[in-house]
Amino acid sequence: MKPKFKIPKIETERLLLRPITMKDAPDIFAYASDPEVTKYVRFVTHESIKDTHAFIRRVQASYKKGITPLWGMQLKTTGRLIGALGFLQCPNPDQRAELGYVINPIVWGEGYVTEAAKAVCNFGFKKMNVNRIEAGTIVGHVASQRVLEKCGFKFEGVLRQRELIKGKFPDVTMYSLLRSDYSK
Repeated sequence: MKPKFKIPKIETERLLLRPITMKDAPDIFAYASDPEVTKYVRFVTHESIKDTHAFIRRVQASYKKGITPLWGMQLKTTGRLIGALGFLQCPNPDQRAELGYVINPIVWGEGYVTEAAKAVCNFGFKKMNVNRIEAGTIVGHVASQRVLEKCGFKFEGVLRQRELIKGKFPDVTMYSLLRSDYSK
């Protein structure tokens, strides 16, 4: 199957958003092995660097298939990867994407996720022909909700016990950004 698109590099003021490589394993393991980071995300805490290598192999396989675009967030100043973000379950016939992200706690609160999310949403609307970008956050993840609001997402409601995550069914706050909202 030929990829529908190649993961491009996207530059923001402070970040280079780029495909993830095996060289990023130590930086990814630094945040993916932290239980405070993985508390509100779908993936389980990485117990060893082997978990991180397996994750990167899955990401690279998705690149080859042209699905689930995921970018590493690299700081321009240091070259270090501080997180990742991308679209889950995309592309799809509904022209919908689900935004997900994770970031190293050493840079929490510095606006990097907001900066990266705005750039990736712009790419989704302009280059991937997405009509709706949605994002769900586990109830209680206030910092993530603030990111979405800063990016112009609208709160749609709470989806009770939406999905099985790490053996539990948490309630999820759902947000969306529509092409029509974005172009205003």
